[in-house]
Amino acid sequence: MKNTAQTDAGKVAFLFSGQGSQYAGMLRPLVDAFAPARDAMERIDVVLRRLDLPTFEQIAWGGGDALGSDVWLTQLSLLCADLIVYCSLESLQIAPDCVAGHSYGEFPALVAAGAWDFETAVKATRARCGVIEACCEARGRMLSIAAPGAIVEQLRHETNEPIYLANRNAPNQTVVGGESGAVLRFQANLTARRIATQLLPVPRPYHTPLMRSVERELASVLESIVVAEPRTPILSSVTNRFVTLPEEIRENLVVQITRPVDYVDLIEQLADEGVRIFVEVGPRRILTGLHRKILRGREAVAVGCDDRHGPGLQRLIAVRTLLETRGFFNRPRRHRTVDIFASPTPAYMPPGR
Repeated sequence: MKNTAQTDAGKVAFLFSGQGSQYAGMLRPLVDAFAPARDAMERIDVVLRRLDLPTFEQIAWGGGDALGSDVWLTQLSLLCADLIVYCSLESLQIAPDCVAGHSYGEFPALVAAGAWDFETAVKATRARCGVIEACCEARGRMLSIAAPGAIVEQLRHETNEPIYLANRNAPNQTVVGGESGAVLRFQANLTARRIATQLLPVPRPYHTPLMRSVERELASVLESIVVAEPRTPILSSVTNRFVTLPEEIRENLVVQITRPVDYVDLIEQLADEGVRIFVEVGPRRILTGLHRKILRGREAVAVGCDDRHGPGLQRLIAVRTLLETRGFFNRPRRHRTVDIFASPTPAYMPPGR
């Protein structure tokens, strides 16, 4: 009998979630129910112990109070969580044609692309967080606003508050960052205008000029990190272009800290490149909601891999079923498998190494 599933599923993109997607107890049901997820966590823990760091369980399941407030533990937990989900998808023979990340999600995306391994990503994250924590000027908050960027920009000028556009997450969702007092005053002004807002569980005003003092030191500490050419295409959330040169990847990791993220444009570019299935890789399904808003009217689907209130394996089964019905498993194999624990062959070696 002829298979009625579509034979051309289009391209599949993995989108890696960033800071703000974390929650206490994340992925525990998946790890308990699915051996490949458990195996991935155990291999991750081996690396963390070798680096004298707490395990994923200790960070995400036992130290939930630090998630969202401690920059280092929050980003480390997300790096681990995103890659546990990635390994789980790989075990189901699901791999991407291209990858990208939202904000910090670019770090696990680089692992999935084969530009660096998990251990290198941990070291790069620790260096990044150390520089941020040491910078007294890099203080503030971030606010999500249910309004288009143009309207937020107009209101910002009207109120004359020293805040900055940080993220264009969806057609009607914009994020701003600034000093805490300015952000809270701006939020009160928007509330009086009946515009919905939400403070994000992020302790720094990322993607704003307030982080500029971090750039030079960050560039210096990242100089010791080995970067290889990606094996899987990766679309940078900094330039919204596919990157292949390690030097450009390194530069993007530095300027990312101050440059606004135009996530709407990133997703639209992927769709224009032929991506038809957008898989969120990581805890919760925040990006999936954004993808559906951005892709409205297009022939594309968005799906997430985690359900914090449901059985751990259920969402992965739903992802695999969706891909099967759209002919993903009927097409020629296009992807290259990436071992996230194997050091890639470096195309760029820092001086003195």
